[in-house]
Amino acid sequence: MNIQHFSIVVPNKKCANNCPFCVSRMLGHDYENLMDINHPHYDINVKEYLKRMEFVANSGCNTAMFTGTTEPQQNKQFLATFALLNKMIAKPFTNLEMQTTGLFLTGNRDYIRFLRNFVGINTIALSINSLSDDVNNKILGHRLDVPVKQYELCKLLKEYGFNIRCCFNLNKDYNNYDYIEIFDLVKNQYLADQVTFRVLYT
Repeated sequence: MNIQHFSIVVPNKKCANNCPFCVSRMLGHDYENLMDINHPHYDINVKEYLKRMEFVANSGCNTAMFTGTTEPQQNKQFLATFALLNKMIAKPFTNLEMQTTGLFLTGNRDYIRFLRNFVGINTIALSINSLSDDVNNKILGHRLDVPVKQYELCKLLKEYGFNIRCCFNLNKDYNNYDYIEIFDLVKNQYLADQVTFRVLYT
């Protein structure tokens, strides 16, 4: 079996964003948080989680991607727990990635340092709905007092040595740009190492 990457659904009850095209909201049910320290079977759940991590790692996979039905950074305790469990397995995941809109991370040096140095995340896959911060934040639909400032965030991520993957959700806002412009912005403003273009089907 060739497993390329291990998707980690970070458990949370409700996303701080309200993106209109969110695939996760189509799920129809919540994932139960078995890794909550208050869960009555926490001891068993941790052992089972470690087993699954070992299985994937022993299959030759060294990449884990934090994703989920919410923003992964909404559950700092889970990220810390995963980091500790990762140190316990024989072949730890060395390439840790996080898919995020960047919410709560702009200017938040403490959290970014935690993600890089404690959790060990080395790639941030940044979901981008518009090249305009105002439009991007409006589409995200979160509280207005915590805006994502994309260029400022990317500059800070680079300061801490992250790889940046820009993931553009191709809505009609991108019709105003040609791809040469976008690639130029990706390289010079977002300081990105990789780029993904996502077609939105519905």
